[in-house]
Amino acid sequence: MASALVLQADGKIVVAGHAAGGFVLVRYQPDGSLDPSFGTGGTVTTAISGTGDFASALAVQADGKLVVAGYVSMAPQYSIALLRYNPDGTLDTAFGENGKVTTGDSHVASGLALQADGKIVVAGSFNDGANNEFLLLRYDPDGGLDPTFGIDGKVTTRMSSG
Repeated sequence: MASALVLQADGKIVVAGHAAGGFVLVRYQPDGSLDPSFGTGGTVTTAISGTGDFASALAVQADGKLVVAGYVSMAPQYSIALLRYNPDGTLDTAFGENGKVTTGDSHVASGLALQADGKIVVAGSFNDGANNEFLLLRYDPDGGLDPTFGIDGKVTTRMSSG
């Protein structure tokens, strides 16, 4: 299922989503054909938890790298997943742990934005067992949580109880 897309400066279209194998990225040429220079025949699949991997947001950096946010099942809870890919569809091993970062328990990502300084802001939700809360996380360009943002890179705002 497709859930996010970006238009690259060269007119190519990248779509993020999920399938049984994990996060999926597909890149299309401006004419709608698959881009064979991306991943395998235009498609990249990345498993994180093995089950319940859901991509929900996608952004393209100025250098052409792709950042994907979503959530993964880390039984019995969900954790936020953040991945960064090189322009050819390979994971950027300089980001997080081999291109992947997971954060928190009962955390779900639903959006992301890139700041001009290279920092990545992820929006989502958090449930502490009793309350539902908005969640913001800010990551440094290397994938670590930014300790200068909120409390250790996280900000929560209670929106409802139960």
